[in-house]
Amino acid sequence: MKPSAIVLVDEGNVITTPLSKAIKKDFGLDTLVFHSFGEFNNFMLGFKNEIMCAVTSMVLKDAPNGELAQLCSNEKIPFIILTASYDEEILIKAKQLSALGCVMKSQHSLDQIIRLLTQIHTRKGKRVLVVDDSVTSRAIQAAILNVLHFTPVEANDGVEALEILQNNPDISMVITDYEMPRMNGVELVAKVRQTHHKENLPIIGISASDNKSLSVQFLKHGASDFLKKPYLEEEYQFRVMQCLEIMEHISMIRKFAYFDSLTQLHNRRFFFDRCPQIYSQMVERKHKMSLAMMDVDHFKKINDTYGHDGGDLVLKKIAELIKKHFPQPSIPARFGGEEFCVFIPELGLDSMLHSMESFREGVAAISVPHENRQISTSISIGITENPYSKLEEMISMSDRALYKAKQDGRNRVVAAN
Repeated sequence: MKPSAIVLVDEGNVITTPLSKAIKKDFGLDTLVFHSFGEFNNFMLGFKNEIMCAVTSMVLKDAPNGELAQLCSNEKIPFIILTASYDEEILIKAKQLSALGCVMKSQHSLDQIIRLLTQIHTRKGKRVLVVDDSVTSRAIQAAILNVLHFTPVEANDGVEALEILQNNPDISMVITDYEMPRMNGVELVAKVRQTHHKENLPIIGISASDNKSLSVQFLKHGASDFLKKPYLEEEYQFRVMQCLEIMEHISMIRKFAYFDSLTQLHNRRFFFDRCPQIYSQMVERKHKMSLAMMDVDHFKKINDTYGHDGGDLVLKKIAELIKKHFPQPSIPARFGGEEFCVFIPELGLDSMLHSMESFREGVAAISVPHENRQISTSISIGITENPYSKLEEMISMSDRALYKAKQDGRNRVVAAN
């Protein structure tokens, strides 16, 4: 069981009250608030393993010299320091104790703390590949990444890094030096970009060289950022976090662009971006594949009778059944309105017919509750397999079969001739 408690320790409520609300909103997690070292220590004695992160004031009446931060450090509890002011002594102390961050109490505190908590909540344990022929440099970077609760993976040069990437698809980021034997950092970036898109794997280039064009070389070959040695630890942390945040934002945008918000199925855009490539692979390998077009019967009548909220409930329920009946490698999508499409690689017409009959029966059996009434429905389906020259022809033939299913009385599966 993963640690799930976020603990806030401060003598007042000015920070803890709005922070508790923000954590609940952003993470769906409750917080535990303590106002002294003693209260926190008593809790920790019995529930240390449940603490995901602590946000603690550096100075408390019963712990005026950072004793609580020291305790968190000793017990390996991730923690963020709250301080009334920045000064060199506190920053040095925070670094020595491996704090996640040091946040000054202000109107901007919430955003900074939530950002740091996001790192713990969603990125803990993510693997970062550090590529450098210097053992010392790799050790320094690994120590910084450990503070951020990433898992560093080390490579001595570009050739070794490529091997690690090939065997470890879960690597989340690459940080590479320039000067290395066998393959320098720019060459490594160029090689990696042949197989890993910039949106999916951020790369940071690093160098101590005075060559002013080196940063441009890294960026032109596909690096996400560049860092000059010597660097401040905080700058290194910031660049790492910024690259991952950009990647996550792109991923979120892609999700919104490719998913239907009502049914949580892929949408028409995703279908036509993804499936033609798979179609071509199946044709090249001479493998079977099949496709189905589906349309909910009398859907306008459902909307007229139960309202659009009732119609939405029906679509959601049918989408649930589609996900259940057609898992990967099937690619189901909502094409729009009450129309759905399912593309299934490696499946011929006979097997497809059996699967679709089972699904059709499942739809006919559902009863969707709505305002003390039950909504029943059915679905018409047209299917085809692959004797065609392109995906669009499969869709067209399935559409014709779907039209015939409607003409023949609905609630049936018809295969294209």
